[in-house]
Amino acid sequence: MRRFLQSNSDLWVFFLLVAIATVGRMGRVDWNFTPVAAAALFAGFYFRNRLIAALVPLAALAISDLVEPFHFSRWVLATVWLSMLLPAMLGPWLRSARTKKQIVGRGVVSALLPATFFFLTTNFAVWAIGPSLGSMFEYSRNVAGLATCYAAALPFYAKMLAGDLFYMTVLFGAWALICDPAREEQLSPARSM
Repeated sequence: MRRFLQSNSDLWVFFLLVAIATVGRMGRVDWNFTPVAAAALFAGFYFRNRLIAALVPLAALAISDLVEPFHFSRWVLATVWLSMLLPAMLGPWLRSARTKKQIVGRGVVSALLPATFFFLTTNFAVWAIGPSLGSMFEYSRNVAGLATCYAAALPFYAKMLAGDLFYMTVLFGAWALICDPAREEQLSPARSM
């Protein structure tokens, strides 16, 4: 992995993001209120190499799942892990924003999309697999059952959205405070990996 990271500071950023996501997920104040999506988005923003960015949420999920495995199905686990790749893939798009309008627009989309995508995909997986494939929940196999599944998950969606907004504000706010606008070119987050 060292060859993909340009400097010791890149290595430190990688491990810091994994640590923030892991500790934040294991010590969350409320269910789904975690920094995983925020760390993934920042990794995609900071690292030019998408593989490195994708490794941040995957490493955090792997480590924290060792301590508190809650996924009742490998299909739900796979859906959770895959859905956490989306924020890492949004990072380069956010980084490429140039105008204030683009920065604000992409910032809003990047803040709202991960929780929404996670909500839609993971709850669809819970509904689709049913008890026969390991789900703890049983919903009728029709549109009403899917709607019931999504309705039951709305509080978790709200908590994840709040967590994403909080942690994205902290990570990107810290980045803005650390970066000196006069040296923007020198400290650009666009790594040439």
